[in-house]
Amino acid sequence: MADNNTVAKPYAEAIFEVARENGMLDELSGSLAVARDLLSDGQVVAFLGQPALTDEQSLEFLQGLFAAAVGKDSVFAGGNRHGTNFLKLLLEHDRVPVLPEIADQFEALKAEVENSVDAVITSASPLGEAQQQAMT
Repeated sequence: MADNNTVAKPYAEAIFEVARENGMLDELSGSLAVARDLLSDGQVVAFLGQPALTDEQSLEFLQGLFAAAVGKDSVFAGGNRHGTNFLKLLLEHDRVPVLPEIADQFEALKAEVENSVDAVITSASPLGEAQQQAMT
């Protein structure tokens, strides 16, 4: 069986293209970060794995969860058709458990397009405000 990163790749690429075409890279990045956090401990995935839940009930639960965590402005809270369609696709194909990996791969694609890298800076003395601003 394929690992989660292999499974997540086409989903990350697809949602990245939708986000780029619609000028939603930052917005979707934030929503995917929340999704990563919400799904990383496994409790939500275990709840969604209950056979009695329909995909519609699972979608409603996820949208409510995102709305509670981020607010109704979240791409996945139900007010954005791209976010809703993406969640439906993941539910239909039982791919919700790979949302954390999708989020990671989305961030890698975003960083590549924006030509940015994450870095950790270690300093012997505290950096001033101007120095900190120059590094962002």
